[in-house]
Amino acid sequence: MSVAEKIKCIDPKDSALSISRQCDLLGLPRSSYYRPMGFPVNRKRVQRLMRLMEIESVAPHPNTSRPRKEHKSPEIFNTDQGSQYTGNAFTEALKGSGIKISMDGKGRCMDNIFIERL
Repeated sequence: MSVAEKIKCIDPKDSALSISRQCDLLGLPRSSYYRPMGFPVNRKRVQRLMRLMEIESVAPHPNTSRPRKEHKSPEIFNTDQGSQYTGNAFTEALKGSGIKISMDGKGRCMDNIFIERL
């Protein structure tokens, strides 16, 4: 049965079965029922409904990349031998913060396995 045919089967005036239940029984997402009717759904409406349902988005919130007081700087920073990691600006920034530098040997991708497992 096509989506259009399923939509025709729904009776919005049925007092025994809600639209939601009718959609469930037909295997039709409710959004498929309401979308052709042109019900406007904007950001504020979605926010209000999410607040009512006490649910949150899994998307990052503002300032999530900003460091917090309780975050500690690492003791050891492990890198490969790329020029961006061996440059003075990068290594001096780490040394200035009291961070030890661990650098992989050339062609040794497994060198950092011990650091990553700590």
